[in-house]
Amino acid sequence: MPHENIRTYSSEDAVDTYEELVEQGLFADEYHLVDKYFQQEGRLLDIGCGAGRTTHELAERGHDVIGMDISKPMIDRARAHLSDVPLALGDGATLPFADNSFEYVLFSFNGIDYLHPEERRLNALREIRRVLRPHGRVAFNSHNSWYSNFFALEPRKRASWREMKQWWQRAIQDGTVGSRYKREDRKYGETYTYFIDPISQKRQLRNAGFELLGVIGNENGRDHVDPWPYHVYFDRFPYYVAEPHSTGVTE
Repeated sequence: MPHENIRTYSSEDAVDTYEELVEQGLFADEYHLVDKYFQQEGRLLDIGCGAGRTTHELAERGHDVIGMDISKPMIDRARAHLSDVPLALGDGATLPFADNSFEYVLFSFNGIDYLHPEERRLNALREIRRVLRPHGRVAFNSHNSWYSNFFALEPRKRASWREMKQWWQRAIQDGTVGSRYKREDRKYGETYTYFIDPISQKRQLRNAGFELLGVIGNENGRDHVDPWPYHVYFDRFPYYVAEPHSTGVTE
């Protein structure tokens, strides 16, 4: 399954889709977290940079950015837009950087959820802690297993009983009912995606040697950031911000 995700995100359709997003720059929740948690300029690793949407914006804001992606076609496309920004081909689960290299690490657009199996995703958290400086910070967003379109606040976004039934039937068919990974069809291919609730994600961060600083919710289509608890615990793609804990890894 790891290779299926890499193949999907290396397809021409996927690269074209991500290139179309480059001009959008940071999304609303990303602006919020960068303004609040990445205030000082510093060396920043942008993991899963894709075609360069976040990398370009972060460099413009004064950070010393390195963009990295596991997909060579994505990196090649990013180079067309980011001639002055260093880019690296690499795996988030085995970062090709020395210890204490960065003030900040960003893993945007749910990229951490496409690392499979789960041990690779957990290792990515440990690797991020390794390359962060003692008071550095990491931010990443993830698919929330507590989110359900059936309970969406906006009526137009609510799923029907039929859609929910189809979702469960597919999980049964795929044998993923008890797994955090679910198979998803996207316009550019099939992915195996990791889903986790905020409480479990906080526990994983703690076990990897992090202290959670904040969770940023943005349920309404990335057009605003809302501090109401609903958007923390039931947001579709919450952003987690953490820093290395002085006691280190607890696993």
